[in-house]
Amino acid sequence: MSAQSLRRRRIARFSNAVAAICALLTAVAPLLVFLSALFMPLGDLAKFGGLTVEYPGFDDGVRLPLAIAGLFATLPLSFGLIRLAACFHGFARGALFSPETISGLRDFAGAALLWTLLRPVFTAISSLILSSGAPEGSRQLVVQLNGDAVLLAIFALGVLIGSWVLTEASALSEENAQFI
Repeated sequence: MSAQSLRRRRIARFSNAVAAICALLTAVAPLLVFLSALFMPLGDLAKFGGLTVEYPGFDDGVRLPLAIAGLFATLPLSFGLIRLAACFHGFARGALFSPETISGLRDFAGAALLWTLLRPVFTAISSLILSSGAPEGSRQLVVQLNGDAVLLAIFALGVLIGSWVLTEASALSEENAQFI
């Protein structure tokens, strides 16, 4: 068996494995977020929402709205993971530079960027939900932006631009093939 054939089989094997992991995370991530909001101790939820104080009025009534907000927060990420799985399925088929494979990578990067940019919004919504039972004048609105989010946004932008470059390279390659 040739070295090239072994490399392609290895790429196909790993690509299929990563595609399966992406598919699993697409289903599991929203479920974990939802269940965490329903069953995590309220104090931990308050810390997660960035609240500085746990209020006496802090009760289980916030769980369902928080769980629903968490589901909405995972939608861009879930879409991105579905598209990343499609990209890896393309790699497994040997369609390394096909428009479908590259668009999967592009869509994943766009979804990851959107998810990263929306995280502060969802944190703010979570803090409002969590502090809704607080005494008047002591409700909190928390907006968090940290270095991890900035790095993830830069990474997503890099992958997004890389996918655009691959699209152009693929189009040029196709155009050149027609002249030969």
